[in-house]
Amino acid sequence: MKRKVYRHIANMVSLFSPPTQLFRTKHALFRLSGLMLGKNVKICSGAAFIGTGKIIIGDNTWIGMDCRIFSSGDGVVSIGNNCDFAAGVTVITGSHETGDSDRRAGKGLNRSISIGNGCWIGANATILAGVTIGHGAIIAAGAVVTNDIPANAVAAGVPAAIKKSLITSKSATVSKRN
Repeated sequence: MKRKVYRHIANMVSLFSPPTQLFRTKHALFRLSGLMLGKNVKICSGAAFIGTGKIIIGDNTWIGMDCRIFSSGDGVVSIGNNCDFAAGVTVITGSHETGDSDRRAGKGLNRSISIGNGCWIGANATILAGVTIGHGAIIAAGAVVTNDIPANAVAAGVPAAIKKSLITSKSATVSKRN
């Protein structure tokens, strides 16, 4: 019960704080609410973490203004180190099975989401339940990610599709070390 109260308080502080201030305060409150936050995670104003599921955010990650991260039940959201989320990104572990014609949103379900190290998620992108985004991938603004995206790929569109690969000799060397 305490974690729910702390999460609500943290979300309210985030909502009403100046856009890029009070980072330490928000970090401390969100940790009290049960989020597993790495070092130097910056959470901008209006960002909210909704639900009771597990949320893990790695070191040096930026969560932009008005981002929404939903995690419920056994759905885990795992965000790597050195990631950047632009304003308005939505990440949601919940969905539904397809029901009959009387109610198409059938039985609810939760599937985990994993976002690798070094990813850049563009403004107003949406990442849906069960998706894995590989190390160093870029998700374009407004994209809706419904399927896995490999490492070092640029994905855009609705639904998101791979537009190009960012493999270079340097990124290939970095990937081998990780």
